[in-house]
Amino acid sequence: MRVPHTPSIRGWRCGSSWRVNGPRGQVRVSAIPTITAYLTGPLVHRFQRSYPGITLSITEATQSQIEAALLSDRIDLGIGFGGSRTSGISSSHLFVEKLGVIVSSANPLARRDSTLTVHDLAHERLALLSRDFATRMRIDDYFAEQSMAPHVTLEGAAALGIGLQLFLPFVLGQILRRLIGDWVARHGSALRYVGRESVVLIVYSAFSADERDGVWHSVPSTALLQLVLLFTVLVTAMLWLTRFTADLMRFERADVRAIRFCGTKKALVTGLPMAAVLFAGQPVGQIILPLMVFHQVQLTMCAWLANRYRHRVA
Repeated sequence: MRVPHTPSIRGWRCGSSWRVNGPRGQVRVSAIPTITAYLTGPLVHRFQRSYPGITLSITEATQSQIEAALLSDRIDLGIGFGGSRTSGISSSHLFVEKLGVIVSSANPLARRDSTLTVHDLAHERLALLSRDFATRMRIDDYFAEQSMAPHVTLEGAAALGIGLQLFLPFVLGQILRRLIGDWVARHGSALRYVGRESVVLIVYSAFSADERDGVWHSVPSTALLQLVLLFTVLVTAMLWLTRFTADLMRFERADVRAIRFCGTKKALVTGLPMAAVLFAGQPVGQIILPLMVFHQVQLTMCAWLANRYRHRVA
């Protein structure tokens, strides 16, 4: 069965022209994930038959990543949904992608041979991708054009991704604790570096993703400075508030210090993986930029505070 809404697939290119030098060269193409399954193979086959001396490089990326790559001249062509709203990128219509509805054989819609309308789906419980995906946004837009809203009872990708990245490692850790818990305790001094290096890799991957998506070039330096100043004030206020509250409740000195650090700590260790899942298909680098700036501000200020505490104890 088919629904009448058919998202337009368009080819994008940057405003500046590109050319292949003679019979040899390379063309760099990036496409959204939903079309690579059926488009990449035939595209490569036909291109190689027509231009055997030219290398075709194809990558898979989200729509926002494709636009950023075009602007930074890291690819020559991009394939995605609809037209680009980014200045400097032009698009051409390639073809129309048809969406279908999958139902069980017991559903009355399974016996329909005609094209479905959104009114046929008004009372159907739907399982769709989360709103972070371009396909889901196109479906929501089409329903809104008909003054309707889809009855979504199950959203995929986001919950599954969080479960795989956060809950599954936790469960495996609890299971393995029974097997290697004693060994880990005996080698704790050496294994502590594993956790530290993991944090370094997570932060590095976040900064690398922002550099790849062109975030550092698109965000004005004044905006970054404003974020640094804002979070400096915020961390300072939280350090004062946690100390004031702990003193008011008559905690001991060691507990007061622990409360001050715990009350201001926000890490990228869990935030970054969750953001990558929750905002899949969106410019994740720009979304998590405030978190990254806050993370650096709190590390700097808390390191200075910890050094002061160390000198007092010494």
